[in-house]
Amino acid sequence: MPVGSYCRRSVCTVEAGQTIREAAQRMEKESVGLLAVVEDGRPVGVITDRDIMLHGAEGGGDWVGDVMSGPPTTLGADASLADAIELMAARRLRRILVVDGEGRALGVLAADDLVRLLGSEIMGLASVAAAQTPGPAQPSARPVTPAEGVVIRPAEHYVKEVLELRSDVPVSRAIEEMRRAAVGCVVVTDGEGEPVGMVTDRDVSLRVVAQERDPELTVLSAIMSSPAKTCESTQPLEEVIATMREHGVRRMPITREGRLVGMVTFDDLLVALGAELQRLGTAVAAEVRREALGARAEEARAIAAEKLQDATRQLGELGGEAARRIKREIESLRARLRRSDD
Repeated sequence: MPVGSYCRRSVCTVEAGQTIREAAQRMEKESVGLLAVVEDGRPVGVITDRDIMLHGAEGGGDWVGDVMSGPPTTLGADASLADAIELMAARRLRRILVVDGEGRALGVLAADDLVRLLGSEIMGLASVAAAQTPGPAQPSARPVTPAEGVVIRPAEHYVKEVLELRSDVPVSRAIEEMRRAAVGCVVVTDGEGEPVGMVTDRDVSLRVVAQERDPELTVLSAIMSSPAKTCESTQPLEEVIATMREHGVRRMPITREGRLVGMVTFDDLLVALGAELQRLGTAVAAEVRREALGARAEEARAIAAEKLQDATRQLGELGGEAARRIKREIESLRARLRRSDD
């Protein structure tokens, strides 16, 4: 089906002549992270919550047209999902505007939408596989525990440097640190280094810029999401994913003995799963090719054997020493064909 059937059929818009603060307030009202910047009903750019964090916290009075990204990447409503995935990969985008034949915005197609769609298809394939496997007919919806199956990898795999700041640090410093590290979140810690909350670029956009707070006077504890949902580095990823699903979070700080040591994100898991599915698909495709080649080879051997049998019969009818000599060669070829079948 075309992307027009899957995209979110609502596009929140803003005009280039509006202020960044007005854009942030629109995002807060509509609970979205992207606005299409339009002129005469047609998109000329987009502005995201990260754009607002980086440019709007200094006052919010700058114009949308000065900080928007444009022209926007768009896709026709009749394009295929494969086209959408290819375009997202080529442009390294998470969201694409879907437009009609006249270039007017119809909706937004996000990577999250495609993940949900592909996830339902994968669950369907899992059900088919389960139906062909001895045991329960349907796959379990709950995460597989170490006692029941093989653990892919523990959260320890995602131990890495994470941006962390104390809860009494002003938002202005967090913005600078997030810009420097090119990340979209900071883990907020207490005086002992234990995670107590999270602040994202979206939090800054909606809780500082939209609400006209001074980032110099506002501290992280005033806008953070808390308490912080964390996981231990020894936990299997199945449990981590289950916790992320339960609490509806995209990022999960990793702790070791109460200390922050890393971060598991939705994007990390998506990339890892995509790589594993690609390897699995490559293996299955190779097996299919081998089976197809084997079937064609078997068919070719059967045809050759049949023709050799006809030739032997005709030579037997002719008689003579030459015919007998050719007949022996044919019998040798038939023997080699039988050995190749084995």
